[in-house]
Amino acid sequence: MRSRIAAILITITLGGCGNPSAPLSSAEQARKSLELGLEAWKAGRSAAPLREEKPAVDFVDYQWKAGTKLVGYLVDSDSADSETHTFTVELTTADAKGPRKVQYMVLGLDPIHVFRDEDYNRTLNMDNAPATAKPQGKRR
Repeated sequence: MRSRIAAILITITLGGCGNPSAPLSSAEQARKSLELGLEAWKAGRSAAPLREEKPAVDFVDYQWKAGTKLVGYLVDSDSADSETHTFTVELTTADAKGPRKVQYMVLGLDPIHVFRDEDYNRTLNMDNAPATAKPQGKRR
């Protein structure tokens, strides 16, 4: 999973070489992609079919992937800089006592990548991730 996300971010970064930043979808398209993913999650579907959309949508949310049921959502606000659209969303999940505000970062043109803030930050800080244990070989 980490290598896939890293490859996506590298592709986006390299796609923008020669420009100050990578290409960015319109605010309308970014919101549409976010809502498309949230609706699929709420309906109990997988994120995989979103990659068949035009433009393709790659949606990354650790709670969705873990099987958490989305009951409802409300897109509160959005902002953009030269690299990402950022949306604040109130999520209501079946295991929560009430709505929780989270942020989604939307970047790219095709595919459009939608990352929950925690997944986005985890991807950017992969160098600081804990090292995996190396398998112990037999001693002779």
